[in-house]
Amino acid sequence: MTLPPSVLPQLASEGIPTGQIVWYTLSGIGTDLVELRRWQQEFVGPRLSRLSGVAEVSSVGGMQPEILVAANPDSLSQVGLSIGELEKHLRSIPNQLRDREPLGSLHSASPDSSQELAEYPIQLPDGTTNPLSDLCRLTLQPAPRLGVFEKDGSELVAGIVHLRAGENPLRVTETVLDALRKLGDELPSHLRLSPSYDRSPLIRGAVATLSRTLVEAVLV
Repeated sequence: MTLPPSVLPQLASEGIPTGQIVWYTLSGIGTDLVELRRWQQEFVGPRLSRLSGVAEVSSVGGMQPEILVAANPDSLSQVGLSIGELEKHLRSIPNQLRDREPLGSLHSASPDSSQELAEYPIQLPDGTTNPLSDLCRLTLQPAPRLGVFEKDGSELVAGIVHLRAGENPLRVTETVLDALRKLGDELPSHLRLSPSYDRSPLIRGAVATLSRTLVEAVLV
């Protein structure tokens, strides 16, 4: 694609360094951290990301399952398949069964996806196919944790809503808080979605201080 000479493209972040406008928590009675994280990443986060003015919704805490794929050298040798060829097959697995990880671990896993992955057909050199479970050992396990979120002594899952650059922070904050209330009503009864921090008091306070200062300056 050729741009006009007057157009200068630049790469920049969608958000801003001070763009964390809303934090919220997801908790549940009798709900484990894997289920909470899944609700955050598959339901709450994507719905908030679609709101106007939102650059990104980050997830904090909880636990993510992954499927560990351990190749069986003897099985691969018997069918004439190399590790490199197996890795190519794993890279071709549909995105709903894997993330962007190569041979080794497949994220966004669940018991259903684990069974589906075990049955995934691998093309062999002779033209036949074998299910992946005949060539590898698949283990559903917790992925290494990258962070923990705790509130009042209990582990929860949290979400952070980031403001898109150039947007009105007060308007977007109010839109996100309204969306959280509506999403909370759509969740199962044992789950609770609660705002834990938002920038609106800070923004209103700053506007009030500036307005008062301007009035005082005019009167003086």
